Amino acid sequence: PISELDNDGGYADIFLSPLCDIYKDMVDSYIIELKYCKSQTTDEQVKKLFEEASAQISRYADSDTVREAVKTTKLRKLVVIYRGAEMVVCEEI
Repeated sequence: PISELDNDGGYADIFLSPLCDIYKDMVDSYIIELKYCKSQTTDEQVKKLFEEASAQISRYADSDTVREAVKTTKLRKLVVIYRGAEMVVCEEI
């Protein structure tokens, strides 16, 4: 795992880089964007935050750094949003 991966598109919160040289049968790699909002945040605001996070994670996934690191694996892009202590979104895009 790499936290705050610096790449061309910004900083990815969590990037699970595959170790294909060691694990030849590895098929997936992951990039995770985490967002937090206050407990009084409305559903509409959460939806807007999800759209922003989706655009952000797509930029990260398109960076040269990530494209080279995923090698032959399928990159799974996950957006996770917490409203207060409650996880309200956990979605693969």
